[in-house]
Amino acid sequence: MWREWSSQVTRAGFMWAALVIAGAFSPAVATTADDLCAPNDDPCTVSTTVMVSDRSSINLGSRALVVAAGGRLDVSGGSMTVAARVVTIEEGGQLLADGSGAQGGTLNVDAQEIAVAGVVGANGTNGGSVSLAAAGTLGVTGSITVNGATGPGWGGDLELTGTDLSIFGDLSATGRADGLGGSIVLTADRNIVIDSSVNASAGDAGDITVVAGGLSGGNLQLLAGAALAVNGTSSGGSGGSLDLTAQGDGVETGHVTLDGTAEARGASGGGDGGDISVTAAGNLTGAAGSGAYDASAGPPDGLAGAISLVALGSIDLQRRLSAQGSGTEGIGGDIGVDAGVDLTIGTNLSVTGADDGGSIGLGVNRGRLTVLPVARIDASGSLGGDGGEVEMNGDTADSSIVIMGAVFANGSAFGSVPGNGGRIEITAAGALNVGGPPPMADGLLQAQGGNGGGSGGTVMLNTTRGDLQVAGTVSAAGLGRLSHGGVVALSSGNSLLVSGLLDATGDRQGGQIGLEASGFVTLDGRVEAAGLSPADGSGGHIEVRSDQDARISGALGADGRGTGAAQAGDIGIEACTVTIEPEAVLSAAGNHGRNRLVGHDQVTVAGTMLADRDSGANEIVYRDSQNPPDILPSANIVPLPTSTENQELSRCPEPVGLCDVDGDGSADASDLEWLARELFDGDGDRVEDVRSGTFAGTEGADANMDGRITSADLTRCVQLAEGSSVRF
Repeated sequence: MWREWSSQVTRAGFMWAALVIAGAFSPAVATTADDLCAPNDDPCTVSTTVMVSDRSSINLGSRALVVAAGGRLDVSGGSMTVAARVVTIEEGGQLLADGSGAQGGTLNVDAQEIAVAGVVGANGTNGGSVSLAAAGTLGVTGSITVNGATGPGWGGDLELTGTDLSIFGDLSATGRADGLGGSIVLTADRNIVIDSSVNASAGDAGDITVVAGGLSGGNLQLLAGAALAVNGTSSGGSGGSLDLTAQGDGVETGHVTLDGTAEARGASGGGDGGDISVTAAGNLTGAAGSGAYDASAGPPDGLAGAISLVALGSIDLQRRLSAQGSGTEGIGGDIGVDAGVDLTIGTNLSVTGADDGGSIGLGVNRGRLTVLPVARIDASGSLGGDGGEVEMNGDTADSSIVIMGAVFANGSAFGSVPGNGGRIEITAAGALNVGGPPPMADGLLQAQGGNGGGSGGTVMLNTTRGDLQVAGTVSAAGLGRLSHGGVVALSSGNSLLVSGLLDATGDRQGGQIGLEASGFVTLDGRVEAAGLSPADGSGGHIEVRSDQDARISGALGADGRGTGAAQAGDIGIEACTVTIEPEAVLSAAGNHGRNRLVGHDQVTVAGTMLADRDSGANEIVYRDSQNPPDILPSANIVPLPTSTENQELSRCPEPVGLCDVDGDGSADASDLEWLARELFDGDGDRVEDVRSGTFAGTEGADANMDGRITSADLTRCVQLAEGSSVRF
């Protein structure tokens, strides 16, 4: 009996204890819509503080929710989901999942439309998570934060989605200096406009991803007030990742406007720069302004990051790009800008580095790549570093490149350490112009060595079908004592005109300059490859080759200005017809210097050729004794030339049909008139269409053989009329 009573008491005690424990650990009753307002209120307005139970799901169905000024929905680091037709957080209203001394909580909001003018937050020791999803528009004029504020201090996750996003308030997923930045993702089916701060910086920064036009195509606009940041903030902290995309048809949608700023900088202490990527299915524009898109490294020895801009349409860039290696040992980063149609650079692009310069690549698939006079493109080394690399490419036959600004890949001097010049390579399928006649500004390309003995780098300019013209300055000079000149190489698939300066001079040794063209070569400017030191400077090498005619009226110099064992260089010119005009000067002065002219059809000298009187030489090689060199009375040749007949030289073919526009079998003065008519007969400029339009011309109208019939062909025919193998 006693045992039975005792057993019953014991069982009752255990049951009572279990009920107490279960009550202590069971969740509070979930908060519902009825706790916010009356069941029929629409909108349901919250104007006081409502503490929301963890893991509550507040579903207002087809009603609207308004959190008014003074109102607060607060889940205190827990989890809350809100669903309504429209959700509005008015100015002074709050939607919170802040953790007090703990990690931030989770907020999920789903509605047809969402407007945030107040405060939305899930902050804590580590940031929490906020997800706002609108089937229609989503606008922010207040603030949304998922910051890590104490302890490890990692930023949280913030995701906004909608048909259209308008971000005029601040978004933040920052972490502490010893933490990591969070993640911010903005996605719209159509358009996104940002005119505020979007920040995922921390000790090591997080990432920001923005995608417009995900469903039906849209545009992305970063207005002047937009400031996107994924910066490293602690000593040695690295920049994060920033990815901007606009998808669409490339006509009405897919366009990106970059009028704000974006930073992915590394922190002091050697933090590496991050990555900035912008992709547009249409056009990309960046207006001029004081801000920049910056992925630079932190001093003293950080590695700068990368910036990539890609558009299937055109790019008009007036906003500065920087991926610099800062401090005494920083290394420059990478900048790439590629356009499908036209690319215009009207700003500064910099990947300079104290240790070494970085790389810059510019490309256009078709249309024109233009570097405006105000632009400065710089891959130079600093503080003794070597120059980096700059490449420009025009991929198709109707692409061209015009450089009126400045391009640098220079080495730098620092104490007794001279950096060497880097590399500049520019290739166009169509025409390539460096500078131009007034009022165009002169272009400048420099891959010079650093002052104090740095040797020159390499500059290569190439066209596959179009003309190549240099009216500005191209320099691969070595600077300072014991420096060597670098390499300047110009190759044209059509004609080549130099009216500016080509410089590969060096102190101890001149460099190499090579010019070749399938068409005519005209040199009206200066070409210098001298060794400048009066003690031991030796000259370099200049070579000019043309498959047609070469006409020289400028100054070419490969002097060796040193004494003793120093040597002069050599100058060689080979073409069908070589003409040295009265104002021309070819100088290979110094020990054993040589000037050499090779004419497959004819050599005419009316200008000056200089070499050392005792050890130097002036040589003229011709193919046919019936056409010996023509040395005019105005010629000044020292020492006297030696002329050599070489019947193994190939005979230059007569151009067949060149400038025969009317198809009568000969090119004469009347064809100039017919070519002018062809230019305006309404059939476009493609050579395939030359027989269409109001005037049926022939393929001979394409005098420069670039596949197009333009005013350049008229110029070419005039040149032919002035003395080439085509007789008018």
